[in-house]
Amino acid sequence: MTAYRDEKTPKRRTKTDIWFKSVKWFAVIGWLLVFIAIFITSIAKPENKNYFNKFTMNLRTSWDMELFRYFFYLMILGCCISVVGFVINIKRHRRKNDEYHISLILLGLTSSFGIAIYLFFF
Repeated sequence: MTAYRDEKTPKRRTKTDIWFKSVKWFAVIGWLLVFIAIFITSIAKPENKNYFNKFTMNLRTSWDMELFRYFFYLMILGCCISVVGFVINIKRHRRKNDEYHISLILLGLTSSFGIAIYLFFF
């Protein structure tokens, strides 16, 4: 017996579409931005006196706020990428075996924490 299918019923997905694949790339790009922000933070922090720079007199004792502002911008961009990726993930979550990407949630929390640190402590 053949099933009747009219033209108004939508076709089912057989493969993952471009939106579902893009969620993984949102997570990868977002975490890459977070690691770049951490690297910028390590450059912008005050310099400590140690064995290698013991004889130099011009050590920076305060944060480089101009450079640290890039950290803030990267955290905002990471938070936006997380929100967009999570919205796409919610919209495409229709099957039983579809899953939420925990990486996007952790990316959003990490970015929000970085934004809060910048706003409250600097």
